[in-house]
Order: sequence, then structure tokens, then C-alpha cells
Amino acid sequence: MRLNSITSKSFFGVLPFRNRGASASYSRFSTALRTYGLSRCSVFQQALLVGVRPTKGLYSRIKHPPKFTGAVGFMAGPNQVELISAFLNSPESQRVHHLQIGITPAYHASENALYGFDMSTVLSLFKGQRLPRLKSLSLGDCYPFGAGSAATYLRGCALGDITPIFEAAPRLEILDLNGPFCLSRPVRHFKLREINVQIDPVAATEATLSQQSLDHLLASDLPLIESLSLHCCGSTEMLLDLPRGFDPQRGMPKLTALSLENLSRDSARRQAALQARMLAG
Repeated sequence: MRLNSITSKSFFGVLPFRNRGASASYSRFSTALRTYGLSRCSVFQQALLVGVRPTKGLYSRIKHPPKFTGAVGFMAGPNQVELISAFLNSPESQRVHHLQIGITPAYHASENALYGFDMSTVLSLFKGQRLPRLKSLSLGDCYPFGAGSAATYLRGCALGDITPIFEAAPRLEILDLNGPFCLSRPVRHFKLREINVQIDPVAATEATLSQQSLDHLLASDLPLIESLSLHCCGSTEMLLDLPRGFDPQRGMPKLTALSLENLSRDSARRQAALQARMLAG
């Protein structure tokens, strides 16, 4: 995924990063970042990574809070609620193009959470906010980040209600969700082109996407959406149903790629028929 893969040059290598001089005034986020500790932050391909310490030859250290960066990653999200709140209420959030909030394998190991992490408090911070330039957003497990192999990937970050995001980011084009989430109602968004969902829950919780959240997602008004993928690898006893009344032409007229896993047998057949019809038309 473009956002979740921190090492992607296409995501992190194209936007400016400027350090703020020592004599400049500080925003709420800059002040909070200093309190958090600049030694716990770094820069990778011009993206600010909060919660990733600098390493020789890879992640560079920063001397001052950045004046402007188009890409920001909060890599220890559950423990960075105050920082994220400060960011959303500071000028920096009005300029950000790419945002990632989640957890890395290193954070997961340091916290040693048996049943994963809950980011619902973080997601609630988006309510009433406005991110006018945000084009891509990634939430949840940052599994390729710092992972030596596929065996070290983690899957244990429940997102909570994502509904506020759609109003907070009116220019959002790409949304990557890496963990179980809730959508409390159908939403409307006139710029979104892709939604990519990956849910591989911690085995002990068997948390997957609820049928209601899937129903609300497919009933949403997303006129520019082209690709919708949901890879939900939970318990085989928790299969989902494709809503009987789902017709992409109503709310998703540009949809050409529909990939939903963990469906009942009948729903899987209907999805295949829908996909064939979209490709033919």
C-alpha cells in the first residue's frame, strides 16, 4: 500500500520539509513535539516520523520542530493522543497532504499488548476537524515498517469509528485501513477514489468487520470511487453478506474494482457477477 509502506518513495519523497529556526514562534504542535522529545522523532525521505528514533544512514534526526512537511506519520498512535490532538489543532494540519497514524512492530513489542491496541480515541479526534489538503490517509498497523520478514508482521490495531474522517478530509483520495473499524452510518464523499482495507486480527480477539459497517460502507455516496478492496481474514464462522440491494450504479457509478473477502458463498457468487458486469461495462 502506498501509505502503509513507509519506505515508498512515491509517498514520502516528493513533499518539502523545512526545519523551524530557533528564534521562530511555535505552534501548539511544535510545542507538544518538543515536550514529547525530538530525539524520539526522525525524518525519512522528507516525511516527519513521530515515534521513530533516528538511525544512522536511514532515519535522520531533527534539530527543530518542522515548519512545514507534507507527510507526517504518528507511529505510536495509541500513546500519542495528545500529540495528534495538538497536530489537528495547529497550522501544520492545514498543509499536510499525506498522513499515517498507527503502530509499528517495534511499538507493539515494547508495549507487549496481548490483545492488540485500540485507536478509537485517536479517531474521535477527527470529529469537527478540517484537513483541507489531505489526499491520502493510512490508519492502523504499519506492518511493513521495520519488519524483517512477513512472519514479523503484526495485526492488532482496532480503529474504532472512522465516520468523522469523511467530513474532516474533503479532498481525500486514498484511504488505507489496516485493522477492524466501525462505520456508524453511510457517508458522502466527492473526491475519494480508493479504499483499501486489510483486517488480519489478533487470533485471540477474532475481531472482524461487522455486517452493519459493511452495509453502511456499500450504501455510501462515493461518486468517484474506482477501487474498493476488503481483505478480512477473521474466523471462517464470521462470514459477511453482500447486501441484496447493493448496486454500484447508485452510489458508486465509477467503481470498476470490487474485491471483498470473507463473504458467504452466495454473496461471493453475486460479487463475482457484479465484478464481471463492471469490467464489461
